[in-house]
Amino acid sequence: MGEIDNKAVAERLRFLAQLVGGPSAFSRLTGMSRTTTFDYLNEIRPLPPVRLHLISARFPCSLDWLLEGVGAPPGPDPKRTLAANKPASNQSDEGLSRKPAKTRPTSWRMKHATLTSSVGAASEVRLTVAGERVRELLNLATPEKLEKIKGVLGFELLEMVVSGRAVPDLPVLVELAVAADVKTSWLLGLGE
Repeated sequence: MGEIDNKAVAERLRFLAQLVGGPSAFSRLTGMSRTTTFDYLNEIRPLPPVRLHLISARFPCSLDWLLEGVGAPPGPDPKRTLAANKPASNQSDEGLSRKPAKTRPTSWRMKHATLTSSVGAASEVRLTVAGERVRELLNLATPEKLEKIKGVLGFELLEMVVSGRAVPDLPVLVELAVAADVKTSWLLGLGE
């Protein structure tokens, strides 16, 4: 693989953005700001390798296709499109009180919000450890939990995780912890 053709990569990124409903939906799905997404889609700056891996895992598509156009592009996925087009704030006024709730958050979005605030934008999450823990979880899971895990990851991302080519992003890791009934901090490599 020689020089990266940034124009061709940007063209494929625009294709992926259209699959989920446009640049704003693409930025929500990948967790990038809209300004950063705009820069990548319009060839203002090249995509760093970390972002390439994130996008490859989130869609999922092969890095070969993303970088060089080799292989088949990902097709439309209603779940992915729905996730990309959900509003960023899914909180309602229902159930708000002056005292914080003493119960553990149950939804993955609430766990994600709690985790990112305690981790400080997830800067301490060690992706290498998280990838190892996901693979360990796959090996140790009961058949019931394994089905739940497969449902969260999807077939293509599961293959990439098992082979060590990808690590799910933070919201998927949090959802995975809920499905597997393990501590999110353990799965992310922040605790034992």
